[in-house]
Amino acid sequence: MYYYAKEVRQLAQGLFVGTDAHMTTCEFADPHYDVGSSKMTLTDLTPPRGETGEKPEYRRVRFAGEDVQARIRQTPVTWWPRLAGDVSEADTALRAIGIENRRNRGTGLVTQWHLMKLLGIEKVPEGFDLYLDADFWEKRGPALGVEGEYARESFYGEFFTYFIHDIGEDSRGEDDFEPPSENRYRATWRHRQYLPQNWELTLEFSKISDRNFLHEYFEKEDETGKTQETLLYLKKQEKDQALTILASAQLNKWQTQTEFFPQVEHRMIGHSFWKDHLTYFEDSQISMARFRPDKQGLLLYDPRAYLPAVEGVLRDSPATIIADTIHELDLPLKAGVVNVVPFVEGRMTYFQHTLDGGSDFRLAAKEGVRASTQAWRVYDNVESDFWDLHRLRHVMTFDAAAYAAQVSTPSRELIPFDVTEAGTPLVEGVDGTGVVELGWRNRLQTKRGPEGQRVNVDWLTLDLEATFYSNREFPNIDVYGKRAFNHLRQLSDWKVTDVMSVWTDTNFNLDQGALDKFTIGTTVTHTPRLSYSVGQRIIPDADSSITFISTDYEINEKWRVSFLEQFDWDRQQNAKSSVVLSRRLHRWIMRVRLDLEANKGQSFVGIEFQPIGVPQIRLGG
Repeated sequence: MYYYAKEVRQLAQGLFVGTDAHMTTCEFADPHYDVGSSKMTLTDLTPPRGETGEKPEYRRVRFAGEDVQARIRQTPVTWWPRLAGDVSEADTALRAIGIENRRNRGTGLVTQWHLMKLLGIEKVPEGFDLYLDADFWEKRGPALGVEGEYARESFYGEFFTYFIHDIGEDSRGEDDFEPPSENRYRATWRHRQYLPQNWELTLEFSKISDRNFLHEYFEKEDETGKTQETLLYLKKQEKDQALTILASAQLNKWQTQTEFFPQVEHRMIGHSFWKDHLTYFEDSQISMARFRPDKQGLLLYDPRAYLPAVEGVLRDSPATIIADTIHELDLPLKAGVVNVVPFVEGRMTYFQHTLDGGSDFRLAAKEGVRASTQAWRVYDNVESDFWDLHRLRHVMTFDAAAYAAQVSTPSRELIPFDVTEAGTPLVEGVDGTGVVELGWRNRLQTKRGPEGQRVNVDWLTLDLEATFYSNREFPNIDVYGKRAFNHLRQLSDWKVTDVMSVWTDTNFNLDQGALDKFTIGTTVTHTPRLSYSVGQRIIPDADSSITFISTDYEINEKWRVSFLEQFDWDRQQNAKSSVVLSRRLHRWIMRVRLDLEANKGQSFVGIEFQPIGVPQIRLGG
C-alpha cells in the first residue's frame, strides 16, 4: 500500500497523521485509483518480528479519515464524512466466485470461501488450507461442501465433502433421468503418515451417494482422478525390499471392488546375487479376499458368464484365502556388443474358492530373453545453414524380447479378484501365450545455436516397434492400453527448426492388415507472441477422423487471442470449438470466452475477470 500526503507527522512508533492525504495499492506515480482524505491517520498493526527475527506472516494497517473520497483517475465516485477500517495483505474470506450456465443445471452461482477467515479465525493452523463451497443451481438447488489440504513434516492429506438436495435430473449424453435420491453427497479423505522405523501409513475413505454423482458434479475427477477407495495400507521399505499390509472395504455398492481383510505382501526388486551376475525379483502375498461386483451388473465386461447370479442379480464371491508367490531370476550377460538377459519366472497360487465352487492350486511359468545393443556414427562433414545442422550423429538402439507363458488353470475359471491387473480385467496373471517384441529406435542429433554456444539437439527421432502374439484368443483383450493383436507402431518427432516440429504416431494392425490409429501434427512457436498447432487423428474402428487446429497470438501487450477447433469428418460436425479473447487491464485480466463441445452437448459463453497474480479468483458469467 502506498500513502501520500501534503504533510505527514509521526506521533508514535507505527502511528502517522497526514493532511490532504490519499492511499492506494496502485504503484503508478499518478494512481489510477485511490482513497483521499483531508486528514488521515494510519496505525501499523503488523505483528512484531519474532525473537529469532523471522518475517511476520502478514502486514496489517488501520486507517481513519475525514472528508473521504474514493476516486478513479481523480474523479470522485463516493464520499463519506468519516471512514475507518483495516487493510491487510492477508486473503479476503472470498476465494473464488463465478456464474455458470449448464444445460442440466441451469444458471448457477459458484463460490468458494476461506473457511477460517469466514469464521473470524485470524491464526490459521500451519500447513492447513480449508475452504467452504457454497453453490446454488437454478435447476438443482443449493449445495454446500467443505474441502481442504494439509501438510506437516510427518504427514499430509486432502479431503472433500459436498451435499446437495437435488431437485433436477442427471444427464448422460442426450439422455436425462432422475437420480436415485434427492439427497446426494460425497465424503472423501486421503491421508499419508510417515511413522518411525521407515513405516508409512496411507488411509483412504470414500462414500458417494450414487454412481452418477461424480460425473454430474465433479466430471474432471470422474474421468481422470484417482479411483474412489476405502482402505488402510501400511508399508515398510528397506533398500530393495518392502513389506505391505492392506485392508480394504467396498462402501459404494455400485462400484466393483475386491475387499481384502487383510492382504500381507512382501516384495523384492532387483536384488543382486553372485557379484551382480544374477538379479532376483520376488512378490509373495497371503490374503483373505472377497470380490464384490457392481450389483447392477454395469461392469467393463459381461459378468454373467463368470459369476453366479441369483434371479439376475450378481452376488459376492465367498471370502477366499489366496496364497500367491512369484519369483523371477535374471542373468545379465554380455555377448560382444549385445546385452542379453535371459530370465525365468515361476508362480504358484492357491485359491480356496473358484467359480465352480471348488478350490485350485494354480501353477504358472514364464521364460524368455531380453536383448539390446547400440550402434552410432558421427558425420563431421554435415553442415547446412538452411536446416541449421552442424555435424550429425546417428544413434541406433536395437532391442528385442521373446517370452512364453504357461498356466495350469485358465483364467476364465477363476474369480476375478484383481480387475485391474495388466493384460486383462479377468485374470490372475496372463494366460498361456507367447510374445515377441522388436524395437528399432533412431536418434539423429546435431548442434544448434550461435557460434561458440551451440548445444546438442535431437533433430529427428524415429521409433519402430513390432509385437507378435502366439495366442490372441479371449481373455487377452485390449484393455488398459494393452494391444492384444499383432501390431506395428511408429513414433517420430522431427524438429525442423528451433521453432517448428512435426510428429507422428501410427499403429498398424497386422492381423487385419489395416490401420488401427494414425496421428500427425505440427507445432510452431514463432515467438512468445505467436504459436499454433495443426494435426489430424484417424481411428478407423471408431469411425473417427478429427482435424485439430489451435493457435495463441499476443496482439500487443494488452490483447491476446487463442483459438481451438476440432472437426469430426465422420460425423460432419465440430467436436470442440473454443475462442478466448484476453485484455490485460491494470490489475486485472479480462477474458471473453466461447466454448462449444458438440459431443457432450455443452457450451459456455461469457466474460470473466481475474486479478493478476491471483488465479483462484475469477468473476464471470
